[in-house]
Amino acid sequence: MTTATNEITFNSEEEETKQNRFVEAKEISLYSQENINSKHNALAPKYKGICNAANPEQIFNVVGMGYKIAQHDEVYDAVEATVRDLGLKAKVKTLELDDGARLRMQLTFPDLAIKIGDPQLNDLVSFRMTFDNSYNATTGLRGMIDGERLACLNGMKVADNFSTYYHRHTKGLDVNALIPTIEKGIEVFQTKIKDKWESYYNTKIDPIKARNFLEQCSEDKIISQKYLEMMIKRMDFGGSVEIRGAGQITNQWMLYNLVTEILTHECDSIDTGDRFAKKMDTKINSSLKDLLAV
Repeated sequence: MTTATNEITFNSEEEETKQNRFVEAKEISLYSQENINSKHNALAPKYKGICNAANPEQIFNVVGMGYKIAQHDEVYDAVEATVRDLGLKAKVKTLELDDGARLRMQLTFPDLAIKIGDPQLNDLVSFRMTFDNSYNATTGLRGMIDGERLACLNGMKVADNFSTYYHRHTKGLDVNALIPTIEKGIEVFQTKIKDKWESYYNTKIDPIKARNFLEQCSEDKIISQKYLEMMIKRMDFGGSVEIRGAGQITNQWMLYNLVTEILTHECDSIDTGDRFAKKMDTKINSSLKDLLAV
């Protein structure tokens, strides 16, 4: 995986102009290696290639003739215009993956943060929305909501699909659908997701049982063992301002944060981190009766 990043702010007091332009894709015809000069040698009349416009030898994908390219720049500009139209401020981090075949936009909205637990602790989670686009069939255009915990900048993934947006490339880019998607995401974040995390905070667990739970996850191979070992080590020896030792894991919220912190900062793949965080969220909830403090 190759990554290039860029971070700007929408609707900031000093408007910034996007400097970088993302990799552009174009369509190419496909031919067999025989009879190159024949007009009847199309490899597959129902298919076409998608390649890097600046480097046609870099083939991203072979797709059906109904596939419509959604250029990364087009997606970026549509999301930017939607955020501006809604009057929202968003910090945007862009990641170009797989040599430009995929674009990920992570938008955090600093004015839409929620507090979890004791207000005096000021444990803030900012609303975050992620948009993915690809030329290599990794994904269509999709939008997902989650949060970013400001204390340690870990992505707060939940197993529940509270609000998502998915658009197939055969339909083209539907800009009008972005506004209700973002509006719904904000509403769900401030209600259902907040209630879920508040429940985590109020659910007391036994720190020793929490450690045993992670060891059992390792034995059952719930996710890659190396990440579970990091979580156990963090519980035993600390090393984090937010989570110091097993004695500090006294509620479900703290265990959940330990999991998401490791997966956010240690996973080589953003997709792996997302998937493992959701699996662990599900596992914690399904095992909750065995974690509760007596």
